Order: sequence, then C-alpha cells, then structure tokens
Amino acid sequence: MFASEDVLGQVVEKVILPNVALRESDMEMFEDEPIEFIRRDLEGSDTDSRRRAATDFLRKLQERFEQLVTGVVSKYINHYLTQGKSDWKAKDTAVYLFISIASKGAVTAAQGVKTVNPLVNVVDFFEQHIAADLTSTSVEPIAKVDAIKYLHTFRSQFNKDQWKVAFNPLIQNLASDNYVVYTYAAIAVERVLF
Repeated sequence: MFASEDVLGQVVEKVILPNVALRESDMEMFEDEPIEFIRRDLEGSDTDSRRRAATDFLRKLQERFEQLVTGVVSKYINHYLTQGKSDWKAKDTAVYLFISIASKGAVTAAQGVKTVNPLVNVVDFFEQHIAADLTSTSVEPIAKVDAIKYLHTFRSQFNKDQWKVAFNPLIQNLASDNYVVYTYAAIAVERVLF
C-alpha cells in the first residue's frame, strides 16, 4: 500500500506535515514554559506529542521503504527550505523533517545519533542550511535552537576538523539572552566534550 510514491506523498502531505509543523502552542511553550519545552524536546518526554508520533510513523515507513521515503520527504524538505528563506517556521519544518529521515535508531546520551540514513549527508545539510543560524544575530530563537539541536543530535557524525569550525559558534550561544538557546548550547557543549 505504501510502496507507491503517490501514496507516500499523500501520507506526508496529509499526515506528517500538519503534525511536524510548529503550532502556536509550541511557540507559547518555548516562550512561556522554557523548562518544559527543553524537557519534552531533549529528554524525550514528548513521546505522546503529535510531532513525535508523526516522526515515529515516518521512521517506521522509512524502515520498510528507505529509498522511496527518503526521496519523497526530500522533495518536501527542499520545498520548505526554499520557503524558509523568508519564513523561519517553514525552515523549522524542513530541519525537523531532515532530522527525522536522517536519524536511524535511537539518539544516545553519549554520542547522539550513531547511525544515519546513507541516502543523505548530515554534514553537508548542516553546512548548507543550518550553520549560518548559529552565528546570526537576526535569526529567530527557535531557528537557533534547531541549529544547536542538530549539532547535538548528529555530534558523532562530525569529524575533528568539522567540529573546529562548529564549536566556536556553538560556544557563542552560551551568552544568548534566550533561556532555551543558552540552555541548549550548554547541553550540546557538555555532550560534545563528554
């Protein structure tokens, strides 16, 4: 049933996308309950959230149809990255989708994602679409958190030279005025040094 590009496209469009896109309630939690936002996002206590359920469903589909799912979702990622040049929420959706299809297996506390989808390049995606958000002073705080979370998640996929480039911008975010940004930065730095 799901082995068709058309069917998968409809599933992504009608089920996955509406549930991974940021909602007003997500942004309110980010601003009004930052500790809860961090706890749910990084500690994995968001197991009953719509974003997590959509991601889990997408990953199950990917286990069965890796190449097909990667191809279909990549089209949506590219679409949202294009929109993301003027709409940070669209970019958030693209990054969230990419993390969903790039990660294989669980995110470990010690190393982050140890196994990635061989059909995508997590370092290239970071360099092309995310790295600038770490240093930008005009980017939305959630976009900055997305960049930090990306490094945190895929930290074992970066080699020493790549970390030399990424580490200083990560450290600079420790001085952020935003609680969630500097907390994510602190957690990521601690994990990288661990």
